Amino acid sequence: MVQAHDNAQLDLEDMTDDQFGAFRKSFPKLTPEEEEKEMEEWINHPLNCKELTPQMLERPEFQALIAMSHEGTPAEVQNNFKNHAFDQLGRLLLKRSKNEEKDF
Repeated sequence: MVQAHDNAQLDLEDMTDDQFGAFRKSFPKLTPEEEEKEMEEWINHPLNCKELTPQMLERPEFQALIAMSHEGTPAEVQNNFKNHAFDQLGRLLLKRSKNEEKDF
């Protein structure tokens, strides 16, 4: 939720292009160097990266994702890993997936 100019609370998905443009203008102006650094951080974030490196595995963001994958009862964790393994296998062999939004 973000605060619109008319004090209404809006989800980003519900904003019009004009509302999003006005919202974006409220962000601080970045120098080209700062923009490059921000983009590099975005690209190398664990959720966006294309390959994992040893340095990536040491990052706190990735450690948090690893910890989250092991939350729940042992049966829930086992089912989650099993379901993702079967889904990835189906994706590779059958070129389909049940939960693409969750696939990495």
